[in-house]
Amino acid sequence: MANDYPAPAWKDSQPFFHTIPGMARYQKQYDLVRQFQEAFVAKMLSHSRKYDNVLYCMNNETPTPPKWGQYWMRFITDHATDQGAKTCVTDMFDDV
Repeated sequence: MANDYPAPAWKDSQPFFHTIPGMARYQKQYDLVRQFQEAFVAKMLSHSRKYDNVLYCMNNETPTPPKWGQYWMRFITDHATDQGAKTCVTDMFDDV
């Protein structure tokens, strides 16, 4: 990964959002990044899971392919199911 990405977020040039296998811009080297992403989300869930009024939003007006949000929605709902909890997830896209 580069030290910085000066292009605006809507250009979707940041590899951070392409770490899911099967995405068009995915690269095997991004698996390491995804491991950190998964650890971060799991830690966040360990704190937020005790509340039943949290809405998890994967994106905010993004041009990133839907596969990104779908992966994280599944990741979060799988964790909730494993713990017998209910969860609410959503995704937001931009018409760029």
